[in-house]
Amino acid sequence: MLKQSSLALMVLVALSGCSSTTTAPLINPPKQVISIQTLDVDKMVAGVTCTLANDQGQWTVTTPGTIEVTTSEQDLVVTCTNQDANSGTAKAVSSPAPSVFVHPTAAVVAPVGAVSIIEEQLRGIIQAYPSTVQVMLNQDIIVTASQ
Repeated sequence: MLKQSSLALMVLVALSGCSSTTTAPLINPPKQVISIQTLDVDKMVAGVTCTLANDQGQWTVTTPGTIEVTTSEQDLVVTCTNQDANSGTAKAVSSPAPSVFVHPTAAVVAPVGAVSIIEEQLRGIIQAYPSTVQVMLNQDIIVTASQ
């Protein structure tokens, strides 16, 4: 009987650790590196200043360039303006990261894992943006992960 209760206690302690994944990202929000490029018609334009923004913050980069942003369930708006005052906007659509389908919590305890995944998606924890965003000057576009 003592072995069974010890085993039950160990299982409960192990399972209680699963729920901690929902608090850790609040301390260290998930980040993603994104490449930003600017184009005018069909040619690359360098030296354009771009501002990236979502509900988690705002970042600035000069194209072509890469920048680390905090991911969110909200789309990332990229606004670029060159020295000639030409501007363009791209909305990088936030979508579930591929890891949502192999979430370790879901594999261990399905009901707890399912709730955890939904909570993380609602908070943007396992969201991702396209890895490269091309902004067309003098246009407003939407960029999805498949583009």
